Amino acid sequence: MTIAARRMLSDRASLLDALEKSGIDSPDVRATLESTSNLLRQLQIEANSMACLTDVIDRVHLRHDGICVALRIQVPCSREGVRTNSIFNLSRFVPLRMKRRGVETRIIMAEGDDLPWKVDPALLKAVARAKAWFEELASGRVRSLTDIARREKIAPRYVERLSRLSLVAPRIVEAVCQGRQPTDLSAETLLNRIDLPLEWSAQLDALGID
Repeated sequence: MTIAARRMLSDRASLLDALEKSGIDSPDVRATLESTSNLLRQLQIEANSMACLTDVIDRVHLRHDGICVALRIQVPCSREGVRTNSIFNLSRFVPLRMKRRGVETRIIMAEGDDLPWKVDPALLKAVARAKAWFEELASGRVRSLTDIARREKIAPRYVERLSRLSLVAPRIVEAVCQGRQPTDLSAETLLNRIDLPLEWSAQLDALGID
């Protein structure tokens, strides 16, 4: 459910289309987009995702081929100089399909396979640099991350953060190279996932990569 909500909130084109039909006043459109962006950031943080999801989910309707998800988003609005709250309703049908993996059967979002693949250059560069730096350290070509920071002329703290991406699962790297990563996954969000588990299978589950 969290993945479905994140996809809905990260689809800016659909958000703008829904805003046009919502009747929300033009001056409040920006506040609405800021609210959806804030919700998306909260859903991307493991510790906040469940509480945020409880607040924003209005209803869920299960069908044989998927689920209908409705979000209810509170938006601060201006009414004759008085700050009030308005409600922005966002709904979407999320196709699902069954997929067997070994002895277990999993329900996955079919929608992800139907979307066009799109490589994120910034995300691809971040993962590639992290992997290259790891190889340099492992082979002894450089002595430390500090040496890499000095050579690249960037802050050591950033090099340290980015180097964590060298531990991501090979299937995540493959998805990034092919542009099959979730639409809400960027270099910044991946770097901020400091709680990303070390176990590769757990990483795939945490990021919603099949």
